[in-house]
Amino acid sequence: MVIERIVDTSTHDDDAEEQRIEVSLRPRGGREKNNVKKPTKRYPIITVSSHIVYENPWIRVREDQTLRAGGATGIYGVVETKDSVAIGALNDDDELLLIYAYSYPTDTWSWFIPMGGGEGEEVLTAADRELREETGYAARYYEHIASPIVWFGILTERTAVVIARELHKVARPPADDIDMIQKSKFISFEKISEMVRNGEICDNQTLATIYLVEQHLRPTS
Repeated sequence: MVIERIVDTSTHDDDAEEQRIEVSLRPRGGREKNNVKKPTKRYPIITVSSHIVYENPWIRVREDQTLRAGGATGIYGVVETKDSVAIGALNDDDELLLIYAYSYPTDTWSWFIPMGGGEGEEVLTAADRELREETGYAARYYEHIASPIVWFGILTERTAVVIARELHKVARPPADDIDMIQKSKFISFEKISEMVRNGEICDNQTLATIYLVEQHLRPTS
């Protein structure tokens, strides 16, 4: 693995540099549990009991019995998935590397940011692996800039957004989704905006990553 420099700027505490470098992707259902016994301002809805409705190696669906302030009870369905990483890979012209890939759930082909899941893997290591597997590129510079929540109301997953620079071609390692990726291409942000408007780019994680990378590249006043 050729990585000359890896940094993590997803937090801004200068005293936590070593901790930021060690940020890892959480395993499935990685939300920290609390021991709150009744709803509070900090925890307006709490879990009374929980059971697993469905589980496979990639997702787990649970149903929680809940209690809200005022005594209202109910149920809440939660989908637990592993944290993921999305890579904004930039060439020397600040064009973004996108892949044309197939989505099985929606039965569609469209343009995506290179991305994938992991369990307990360090964010920047996962970014390097996913970039190699999905594009045949690697980078000498990786920067973790954010970790947005994928779906606020139902998923436990966060996606670590990583910028990759100083790209070079490498042998593409074997991967189980290689037949779902048709091609990759460097595309300008101007062209990407057009592709978003006409529906060629329609994946939420891809849209969020494009926005965060573009904002990160803008000069600060």
